[in-house]
Amino acid sequence: MIGIQKPALLSAAFSVAIGLAILCLPTQVKALQPLREFLSYAERQGLENRIALTTLSGAQADSWAAKGQLMPRISGQGSTAFDQYPAISQWGTLQPQRTTGGSLAASLPVIDAANWMNAGAAGHAFEAAGYALEGVRQETKRRVVQAYYALVAAEAMKHSYGRAWETAKHDLEIAQEKKKAGAATALDLARSRVEVAAAAQGIVDAEQGAALAVQTLRSLTSLTPSAGVPDPVVEVREEAPLEHWEAIASERSPAIKEATARKLAAEAAAGAADCALLPVLGVSITENGSSVADDQGHNEWYQAAATLTLNFGVDSVSEARAKNRGAEKAALQEALARQSVTDAVNEAWQGVVSGIALSQVTQTRLVAAQLASDLAEKSFKAGAGSHQDMVQAQRDLTQAECEKIKANTELLYSRAALRLAAALPLDE
Repeated sequence: MIGIQKPALLSAAFSVAIGLAILCLPTQVKALQPLREFLSYAERQGLENRIALTTLSGAQADSWAAKGQLMPRISGQGSTAFDQYPAISQWGTLQPQRTTGGSLAASLPVIDAANWMNAGAAGHAFEAAGYALEGVRQETKRRVVQAYYALVAAEAMKHSYGRAWETAKHDLEIAQEKKKAGAATALDLARSRVEVAAAAQGIVDAEQGAALAVQTLRSLTSLTPSAGVPDPVVEVREEAPLEHWEAIASERSPAIKEATARKLAAEAAAGAADCALLPVLGVSITENGSSVADDQGHNEWYQAAATLTLNFGVDSVSEARAKNRGAEKAALQEALARQSVTDAVNEAWQGVVSGIALSQVTQTRLVAAQLASDLAEKSFKAGAGSHQDMVQAQRDLTQAECEKIKANTELLYSRAALRLAAALPLDE
C-alpha cells in the first residue's frame, strides 16, 4: 500500500481550492438589466398574474350568469306528428295524418329575493377577484424586487471575494518565499492557505446565491438576467412616520379590499340562503299554435299565468345556517387581512429604519477597515508589522465590504417593500 504524506495531501487540497476559485472569478459581461425591466416582464409574462387574470374573467362570467337569473327568459317548442290513419267521423276529418304545432313562452321572476341576493354575491365576488389580481401583481413585484437585490448583493460579494482571493493568493506566495528563507513559520503558511480557501468558499457561496436569484427572476419574469453588477443608489433619508404608511395601506391595500369584498359576498350569499325559504312569484305568457283547429276553430291561442313557488326543507335550513357561518368567517378574515397588512408595513418600515443605521455603520466600518488594511500592509512591507496582522486586516476589509453590500441591498429592498405594502408605486 502506497502511503500519502500529509504535506502532499494539503498541497493537493490547496490546488483544488485554487482551481475552483479561478473558475469562479468574475468576468466582464453585459450589465444587469434595470429593475423596471424585470417588473415590466413580470406584469406581462408572470404565470401567477395570468392565472389571477383568468380567475377574474371566470368571476365576471359568474356575475353575468347570476344576473341572468333575474332577466326575462324566452323558450320555444315545435313538434310534428304523423299518424298511420287520419281521425275521420261522419262530420268530416277530425285530425289529419300529419299535424304540426308549436309554442313560444316568455317568463319573468317578479319576486325572487334569493336570486337577487345571489346576483349581489356574485358581483362582490367579481370585485374581490379584481382586487385579488392587484394583490397578486403586488406580491409578484415584491418577489421580483427581493430576487433582484439578492442577485445584486451576490454579484457584488462575488467581486469582493474575488479581490480577496487575489490578495490572499499574493500573501500566500509571500509566505512561501519567507518560509523558504526561514523568516516564516509553517503556521504562517497554513494560515495563508486558509485565507485563500476561505475566499474561494466565499466565491462559491456568492455564486450559489446568484444562481438561486437568477432562477427566481427567470421564473417570475421569463427574462434571463445578465450577470453584470449595477451600482445601486442608496439614500439614507428617513421615511415618513409609521402612522402615515399604515393609513395609506389601510385605504389602498388590495388585500384589504379583497377581504372586504369577499365579506360582502359571503353576507349576500347568507342572505340568499335565508331568502330561499321565501316564496317566489313569477309570471309567464305562452303563445300556442297548431295546424289542427280546436272545436271553436282556433289555430292560435295564448295563455298567461302567475306562479307562486315555495321550497322548504331541512336541507334549506341547514344551508342557510352554513352560509351564515361562512359570513362570520369572512368577517374574521377581513380583520386578519387588515392585521397582516399592518404587520407588513411595520416590518418594511422598521427595515428601512434599521437599514439606514446599518448602512451608515457599515460605511464607517468599511472606511476604518480600508485604513487598517493599508496601514498593516505598509507596516509589513517596512518590516515593522507581522504577516498575521496584515492577513487579519485584509480579512476584516473583505468582511466590511460584504456587510456594506448586504446593508445597502437590504435597505433598497425595504424601501421597495414599504411602498408595495402600502400599494404605492415604487418611485413614490
